[in-house]
Amino acid sequence: MTMTPPRIALAIGLGAFGLVVTLPTRGADLPLFRDVAEESGLRFRHFTGSSGEYFMPEIMGAGGALLDYDGDGDLDVLLLQGTMLDERKAPGESRFPPAPGQPMGARLYRNDLAPGPDGRPRLHFTDVTDKAGIRFLGYGMGVAVGDYDNDGHPDVYLTAFGPNALYHNNGDGTFTDVTRTAGVDDPRWSTSAAFCDYDNDGYVDLFVANYIDSDPSGHGRRLGEVALVDATSRIGKKNRTYFSTLLDENAAAHFAFGAGFGGTRTTKPVRDLNDSTIHLDVMIGSPDFDVTGITEKGRRIPVITDGLWQI
Repeated sequence: MTMTPPRIALAIGLGAFGLVVTLPTRGADLPLFRDVAEESGLRFRHFTGSSGEYFMPEIMGAGGALLDYDGDGDLDVLLLQGTMLDERKAPGESRFPPAPGQPMGARLYRNDLAPGPDGRPRLHFTDVTDKAGIRFLGYGMGVAVGDYDNDGHPDVYLTAFGPNALYHNNGDGTFTDVTRTAGVDDPRWSTSAAFCDYDNDGYVDLFVANYIDSDPSGHGRRLGEVALVDATSRIGKKNRTYFSTLLDENAAAHFAFGAGFGGTRTTKPVRDLNDSTIHLDVMIGSPDFDVTGITEKGRRIPVITDGLWQI
């Protein structure tokens, strides 16, 4: 299948973590919030690990949590980080390299709120990740906070694209990784999680939400599909084969890319069409596109021309 311009591009945004505080309103021109992350020591920039392959986790962002992990009465900050999904490349080879000097992995910032020279509270954060024993290098997604053993100290569960982690709060400013002991090492793509006492036994239970089955290693476990719609939004005819791909869906003209993708209906690999390492969903409905099907014998068949179906 060949397609003529316009070209399709995917844009990925990359942002830095910011902290905002409210200001007293003494005049109409004063802003309600002001970013004080940099001046308070909360220096963190999220790293997507983008390598140009457009892996789905790269556009998901990452979670964080506000918790008083050391019991001093103010909220500390735990932020999750991304990593390289293409294990053949180093972080420096990413399209958006990590911030200079910023260590990889999740970071824990202790809130050292204290009176300043003028007697007013002075906000300052200190990176205590290593000292606290947080050594989570996975592609982070979310954080759940809860005291699972009722010892009065908040524990944290970190979800990721890959193995998750449970850290027990020791009550002395440090954490211990108890993931395997607790049996919560979920290897799938986990997103959100929550602690809740669903059975009212006095102990919080753990709920973990998982996303799709996705593997960027190149083993072809995702389905690639292209939904083709003409200028009148008419759906193409079913049960026609183009380039050994079968149009066989009720709601769209569905191209299944090769036998290597789970859920396809082809019975053999076709000209390396199963080489993709991402989940690809593309809806095409522009009259500027001409789409041509190619049979196994190389004969070209017009599929969409001037915005209208030809089949």
